[in-house]
Amino acid sequence: QGDKIKRGEVLFAQGKTREAEEFFLSLLRTGARSAELYNDLAVIRFQNLDFAGAIEYFSLALELDPGHRDALLNCSAALKHLDKLQDALTLLEKAAKEYPEDREVKSLLQEARSHSIGKCKMAVMCLPGLTSFLGDIVDFFNGKYQVPTCFSSNRQ
Repeated sequence: QGDKIKRGEVLFAQGKTREAEEFFLSLLRTGARSAELYNDLAVIRFQNLDFAGAIEYFSLALELDPGHRDALLNCSAALKHLDKLQDALTLLEKAAKEYPEDREVKSLLQEARSHSIGKCKMAVMCLPGLTSFLGDIVDFFNGKYQVPTCFSSNRQ
């Protein structure tokens, strides 16, 4: 399957974008599935300024391989074009853990964090000692909201 994908990438590199896309789609029709294949299709959509379509393919690539560096970065770039870079924050934080020395990942992560500064805020209030559930909830909402955690022994 890797050799077949390379043939499509050669077409793309030669500027034969439409032929490359048709080739990749024909691979999908034959049952081929890989993060690389979905990433390549997404890049073609991205190049054609179909950012929403690109994000769909990048998402499929990341479902198959959550650590696929190119798909992580490309998906973040597509979200940035849609002015939704803050939506990539969770992806980029994951990428930063996987690729701690990668300057491109760090740069995009910093940019996503700066975009998220103006996002909505949500506070979680909790009684001390009842935090066993808190981490997962805060992590879930942290991608779209700023989520400070407040502790109080006042039950009201």
